[in-house]
Amino acid sequence: AYTFGKAVDQSQTFGVEPIDALNTKAEYGPADFNVSRRLAFSTLWQVPGRHWDSSIARGLLNGWQISNITILQKGTPFTVFCGACDYNADNTYGERPDVTGSVPHSGFTKNEFLTGILDASSFAAPTGSIGNVGRNSFTGPGYINTDLSFAKKTHMPWFMGQEGANAEFPAEFFNAFNNVNLNSLDSNISDVRSFGHAFGEFTTSDIQLRLSIEF
Repeated sequence: AYTFGKAVDQSQTFGVEPIDALNTKAEYGPADFNVSRRLAFSTLWQVPGRHWDSSIARGLLNGWQISNITILQKGTPFTVFCGACDYNADNTYGERPDVTGSVPHSGFTKNEFLTGILDASSFAAPTGSIGNVGRNSFTGPGYINTDLSFAKKTHMPWFMGQEGANAEFPAEFFNAFNNVNLNSLDSNISDVRSFGHAFGEFTTSDIQLRLSIEF
Protein backbone atom coordinates (compact mmCIF):
# COMPACT_ATOMS: atom_id res chain seq x y z
CA ALA A 1 0.00 0.00 0.00
CA TYR A 2 1.22 3.50 -0.83
CA THR A 3 0.11 6.50 1.21
CA PHE A 4 0.50 10.12 0.16
CA GLY A 5 -1.09 12.56 2.52
CA LYS A 6 -0.82 15.17 5.23
CA ALA A 7 -2.28 15.22 8.74
CA VAL A 8 -2.56 18.66 10.36
CA ASP A 9 -3.76 19.91 13.73
CA GLN A 10 -3.08 22.58 16.35
CA SER A 11 -1.86 20.37 19.20
CA GLN A 12 -1.05 16.75 20.01
CA THR A 13 -1.15 16.92 23.80
CA PHE A 14 -3.97 18.07 26.07
CA GLY A 15 -2.96 20.91 28.37
CA VAL A 16 -0.26 22.37 26.13
CA GLU A 17 -0.83 26.09 25.87
CA PRO A 18 -0.35 27.98 22.60
CA ILE A 19 2.52 30.44 22.50
CA ASP A 20 0.04 33.23 21.83
CA ALA A 21 -3.47 32.60 23.21
CA LEU A 22 -4.84 35.27 20.88
CA ASN A 23 -3.30 33.65 17.81
CA THR A 24 -4.04 29.94 17.93
CA LYS A 25 -3.73 29.78 14.14
CA ALA A 26 0.04 30.05 14.66
CA GLU A 27 -0.06 26.52 16.14
CA TYR A 28 -1.62 25.06 13.03
CA GLY A 29 0.80 22.66 11.35
CA PRO A 30 1.61 19.03 10.57
CA ALA A 31 0.56 16.55 13.25
CA ASP A 32 3.29 14.82 15.24
CA PHE A 33 2.41 11.52 13.54
CA ASN A 34 2.29 12.98 10.02
CA VAL A 35 4.15 10.89 7.40
CA SER A 36 3.80 12.44 3.97
CA ARG A 37 4.75 9.34 2.00
CA ARG A 38 4.73 5.69 3.03
CA LEU A 39 5.12 2.46 1.11
CA ALA A 40 4.35 -0.81 2.85
CA PHE A 41 4.14 -4.21 1.20
CA SER A 42 4.37 -7.88 2.07
CA THR A 43 5.05 -11.01 0.04
CA LEU A 44 4.49 -14.69 0.67
CA TRP A 45 6.02 -17.44 -1.45
CA GLN A 46 5.11 -21.05 -0.91
CA VAL A 47 8.13 -22.74 -2.51
CA PRO A 48 6.87 -25.43 -4.93
CA GLY A 49 7.64 -28.95 -3.76
CA ARG A 50 9.02 -31.77 -5.87
CA HIS A 51 8.57 -35.52 -5.72
CA TRP A 52 12.03 -36.56 -4.68
CA ASP A 53 12.97 -40.24 -4.77
CA SER A 54 14.67 -39.92 -1.41
CA SER A 55 12.49 -39.49 1.68
CA ILE A 56 15.32 -37.51 3.27
CA ALA A 57 15.38 -35.08 0.33
CA ARG A 58 11.60 -34.70 0.49
CA GLY A 59 11.82 -33.96 4.18
CA LEU A 60 14.58 -31.39 3.83
CA LEU A 61 13.74 -29.65 0.53
CA ASN A 62 9.93 -29.57 0.50
CA GLY A 63 7.61 -27.52 2.69
CA TRP A 64 9.43 -24.17 2.61
CA GLN A 65 7.73 -20.78 2.87
CA ILE A 66 9.41 -17.37 2.46
CA SER A 67 7.73 -14.10 3.44
CA ASN A 68 8.62 -10.48 4.12
CA ILE A 69 7.17 -7.20 5.36
CA THR A 70 8.83 -4.01 4.10
CA ILE A 71 8.18 -0.40 5.12
CA LEU A 72 9.70 2.71 3.53
CA GLN A 73 8.54 6.07 4.79
CA LYS A 74 9.44 9.72 5.17
CA GLY A 75 10.26 11.12 8.59
CA THR A 76 7.87 12.64 11.10
CA PRO A 77 7.90 16.41 11.75
CA PHE A 78 9.58 18.27 14.59
CA THR A 79 9.63 21.81 15.93
CA VAL A 80 12.70 23.99 16.48
CA PHE A 81 12.33 25.75 19.82
CA CYS A 82 14.34 27.45 22.55
CA GLY A 83 13.94 25.63 25.84
CA ALA A 84 15.52 28.43 27.88
CA CYS A 85 13.63 31.28 26.21
CA ASP A 86 10.51 33.17 27.22
CA TYR A 87 10.30 35.61 24.32
CA ASN A 88 6.85 37.03 25.14
CA ALA A 89 7.45 37.24 28.93
CA ASP A 90 4.51 35.06 29.94
CA ASN A 91 6.55 32.80 32.26
CA THR A 92 6.31 29.94 29.76
CA TYR A 93 9.50 28.63 28.23
CA GLY A 94 10.19 26.54 25.14
CA GLU A 95 9.05 29.07 22.58
CA ARG A 96 9.79 29.18 18.88
CA PRO A 97 12.41 31.61 17.52
CA ASP A 98 12.76 33.46 14.24
CA VAL A 99 14.68 31.77 11.44
CA THR A 100 17.19 34.01 9.71
CA GLY A 101 18.18 33.46 6.11
CA SER A 102 17.55 30.35 4.05
CA VAL A 103 17.37 27.16 6.12
CA PRO A 104 16.40 23.78 4.61
CA HIS A 105 13.41 22.14 6.28
CA SER A 106 13.65 18.62 4.85
CA GLY A 107 15.65 16.38 2.54
CA PHE A 108 18.50 15.80 4.99
CA THR A 109 20.75 12.77 4.60
CA LYS A 110 21.50 10.26 7.33
CA ASN A 111 25.04 11.56 7.64
CA GLU A 112 23.74 15.12 8.05
CA PHE A 113 21.49 14.02 10.91
CA LEU A 114 24.52 12.51 12.62
CA THR A 115 26.76 15.55 12.14
CA GLY A 116 24.04 18.17 12.64
CA ILE A 117 21.40 19.37 10.20
CA LEU A 118 20.95 22.85 11.67
CA ASP A 119 23.04 25.62 13.19
CA ALA A 120 21.78 27.56 16.21
CA SER A 121 23.19 30.74 14.67
CA SER A 122 20.47 30.47 11.98
CA PHE A 123 17.85 31.29 14.63
CA ALA A 124 17.31 34.43 16.68
CA ALA A 125 14.89 35.99 19.13
CA PRO A 126 11.68 37.03 17.37
CA THR A 127 11.01 40.67 16.63
CA GLY A 128 7.43 40.25 17.85
CA SER A 129 5.83 38.09 20.53
CA ILE A 130 6.04 34.93 18.49
CA GLY A 131 8.74 33.55 16.20
CA ASN A 132 8.27 32.83 12.51
CA VAL A 133 9.34 29.19 12.89
CA GLY A 134 6.21 27.15 12.35
CA ARG A 135 5.14 24.29 14.58
CA ASN A 136 6.39 20.96 13.20
CA SER A 137 7.81 22.72 10.15
CA PHE A 138 10.93 20.52 9.88
CA THR A 139 11.10 16.85 8.88
CA GLY A 140 13.06 14.23 10.79
CA PRO A 141 14.82 11.05 9.63
CA GLY A 142 12.99 8.57 7.43
CA TYR A 143 12.44 4.90 8.19
CA ILE A 144 13.35 1.82 6.13
CA ASN A 145 12.81 -1.69 7.44
CA THR A 146 12.45 -5.22 6.08
CA ASP A 147 11.47 -8.25 8.15
CA LEU A 148 12.11 -11.66 6.59
CA SER A 149 10.85 -15.10 7.52
CA PHE A 150 11.99 -18.53 6.32
CA ALA A 151 9.66 -21.26 7.55
CA LYS A 152 9.96 -25.02 7.14
CA LYS A 153 6.92 -27.23 7.67
CA THR A 154 7.38 -30.98 7.97
CA HIS A 155 4.74 -33.65 8.39
CA MET A 156 5.50 -36.28 11.03
CA PRO A 157 3.21 -39.29 10.43
CA TRP A 158 4.69 -41.18 13.36
CA PHE A 159 3.75 -38.51 15.94
CA MET A 160 0.51 -38.62 17.97
CA GLY A 161 -1.50 -41.45 16.50
CA GLN A 162 -2.60 -42.24 12.96
CA GLU A 163 -2.95 -38.66 11.67
CA GLY A 164 0.49 -37.60 12.83
CA ALA A 165 1.47 -33.97 13.31
CA ASN A 166 3.03 -31.01 11.51
CA ALA A 167 6.19 -29.36 12.79
CA GLU A 168 6.89 -25.79 11.73
CA PHE A 169 10.29 -24.18 12.24
CA PRO A 170 10.40 -20.47 11.27
CA ALA A 171 13.55 -18.37 11.30
CA GLU A 172 12.55 -14.69 11.52
CA PHE A 173 14.92 -11.81 10.77
CA PHE A 174 13.78 -8.39 12.02
CA ASN A 175 15.43 -5.46 10.24
CA ALA A 176 17.04 -8.10 8.07
CA PHE A 177 19.34 -5.69 6.21
CA ASN A 178 20.40 -3.90 9.40
CA ASN A 179 19.28 -0.45 8.25
CA VAL A 180 20.18 2.35 10.65
CA ASN A 181 16.94 4.21 11.43
CA LEU A 182 17.67 7.33 13.45
CA ASN A 183 15.47 8.96 16.08
CA SER A 184 15.74 11.23 19.17
CA LEU A 185 16.53 14.42 17.30
CA ASP A 186 17.53 17.40 19.46
CA SER A 187 15.63 20.46 18.21
CA ASN A 188 16.31 22.73 21.20
CA ILE A 189 18.58 25.60 20.19
CA SER A 190 19.56 26.01 23.84
CA ASP A 191 21.51 22.75 23.55
CA VAL A 192 24.51 24.29 21.87
CA ARG A 193 26.48 21.09 21.32
CA SER A 194 23.72 18.65 20.37
CA PHE A 195 21.22 20.89 18.57
CA GLY A 196 20.28 19.45 15.18
CA HIS A 197 21.84 16.05 15.91
CA ALA A 198 20.12 12.67 15.99
CA PHE A 199 21.53 10.70 18.90
CA GLY A 200 19.34 7.59 18.94
CA GLU A 201 18.26 4.77 16.66
CA PHE A 202 15.62 2.10 16.43
CA THR A 203 16.46 -1.54 17.10
CA THR A 204 19.04 -3.05 14.76
CA SER A 205 18.88 -6.58 13.35
CA ASP A 206 17.36 -9.28 15.51
CA ILE A 207 16.86 -13.00 14.83
CA GLN A 208 14.15 -15.17 16.33
CA LEU A 209 13.87 -18.96 16.00
CA ARG A 210 10.69 -20.83 16.86
CA LEU A 211 9.43 -24.39 16.79
CA SER A 212 5.74 -25.26 16.84
CA ILE A 213 4.00 -28.63 16.58
CA GLU A 214 0.39 -28.94 15.38
CA PHE A 215 -1.50 -32.13 16.13
